[in-house]
Amino acid sequence: VASFLATGPCLPALGLQHNNIGSSGAAAFSAALSQVRRLRELLVYSNNLGSNGAIALAAALPPQLTALDVGSNGIGDKGVEAVARAAAVHEHLAELHVDYNGIHDSGAAALVEAARSNSSLASLWFAGNCISPAMSSALEGVVASNLGMARQREQECPMLEINSDETEESTTDLSAIESILASASVTHGCCEFADAVAMLSIR
Repeated sequence: VASFLATGPCLPALGLQHNNIGSSGAAAFSAALSQVRRLRELLVYSNNLGSNGAIALAAALPPQLTALDVGSNGIGDKGVEAVARAAAVHEHLAELHVDYNGIHDSGAAALVEAARSNSSLASLWFAGNCISPAMSSALEGVVASNLGMARQREQECPMLEINSDETEESTTDLSAIESILASASVTHGCCEFADAVAMLSIR
């Protein structure tokens, strides 16, 4: 897996769940994560990562990541604290799963601080841990606040207005699409195509 990731594939999502990767395996594929383009969702639950595996993974999270699942990995407080530090500065991370990991209040406190620092973190799964009711309430409160802010941002986002009289003029030039398709090489595939489309101006 690490060798494949090092080739720089275009992967919007990567699922490695239920593979018993372990801490050494986590360190290996984490080192190659920076080469993966467009990675938004990473699922590595039930892999026996342990705290060291979580620490290695947290240090290598791609900045564009929006969802991370490290549930059922026995990462403990030390591991979740590393994940929380990473989550605090990953402005696009909106969903985090750390359920069934042997986390106590000290680890949960780190998650609270992460959610306070990163208002994008609006979905947090932490069931099956050793967290007190008071700390659970604190977690739920800050995440609920973030979710409220996220919904408010969605409502405030201006919608694109379409003028029916300009529909014909807004039709994308087919020759431009053909040019984009021709420019997207086989080796770089979807990423170059996505980059090219992003540069296309629709009149």
